[in-house]
Amino acid sequence: MQKKYSLLVHTLGHFCVDFCCFFLLFAGFKNAERSASEITIGFLCYNIIAFGLQPIIGCFCDNHKKFPISLIGCTLLFLAIIFFRKGWVPMIIAALGNACFHVGGGIESLVNANGKMARSGVFVSSGALGVSLGTFAGISPSFPVIIPIMMLSVCILLLLTVFPGQLVFKSVDNPKPVRLYIASTTQPIIFMLLLLFFSVFIRAYAGSILPIKWKNGIFLSLLPSIAAFSGKFFGGFFADRFGAKNTGVATLLLSVPLLLFGIGSPILTSVGLLLFNMNMSITLCAVYSLLPDNPGLSFGIPTLALLCGGALTFFFSLSSTVSLYLVSFLTISSAIGLIFSTVNQSTIAGSHSN
Repeated sequence: MQKKYSLLVHTLGHFCVDFCCFFLLFAGFKNAERSASEITIGFLCYNIIAFGLQPIIGCFCDNHKKFPISLIGCTLLFLAIIFFRKGWVPMIIAALGNACFHVGGGIESLVNANGKMARSGVFVSSGALGVSLGTFAGISPSFPVIIPIMMLSVCILLLLTVFPGQLVFKSVDNPKPVRLYIASTTQPIIFMLLLLFFSVFIRAYAGSILPIKWKNGIFLSLLPSIAAFSGKFFGGFFADRFGAKNTGVATLLLSVPLLLFGIGSPILTSVGLLLFNMNMSITLCAVYSLLPDNPGLSFGIPTLALLCGGALTFFFSLSSTVSLYLVSFLTISSAIGLIFSTVNQSTIAGSHSN
């Protein structure tokens, strides 16, 4: 039962956690009487905690495999939402809860993947919708806080139902998961990890500076998130079918003309964003294939790269034209990185101790 339903619970939980975090950020932290600089610093701090701590939390979970990190993440966020108007403290607690839950869900998606990339893509996909809808809820003056509280309550109950032993704080070995072999081994592992980190880093920055000016109204504002959700969701399935390198390189290169020349069209941009986001599960699983005994750290390394890439936007501002050409250059660079860091062998190839 646990393996059968755990992906559904964590994917639903991912949506709820990101929804609640961004509701708190906009309805609580940003909505208070703060200066623009304080809001910027606060959002940056949130990202540093939520994304930057995941490698550390992941390492801890790799050594304490029965630690109920997903449940702790939801519980922390539940407490933060109750006091969501109290400024910095609930914001920091929410960021920590976000980090904990993401690591728990990330580990689950990797160790139960059975040598496939689809599972991790499904898990990470729902966060894109949670961020957008949570932002809309946060900026709405009449959105009731009881809804985020109920969402987190359901997540906690589901986690306790699917994982009845979550409250047992002891270290036990997980069953041996099937190992992935999609990262290139022609170079030392540290070099390949840096190459994969760089690939995620430049995609994160490129995605953050993409100048989309047609986001007017609810539907068009949600359309980029729907495209990102779809790309992440289906990317792993395509990679399992056509190979990691083939899928990663092809989708990135195909996204360039759509984003460069179709940026004024909601349809062309959305298709470009869908293709652009199909690499998420590929790079995540490639890191895991290099560190098969450390699923928590494997999940944390790409999220740290996302933080580093996204954080640059807090310090640098570019014109729309420069941003667009830079996005194209960075996307091509990321595709080149995948050429050297991945292979097409994406089927099962043996087991390892976890």
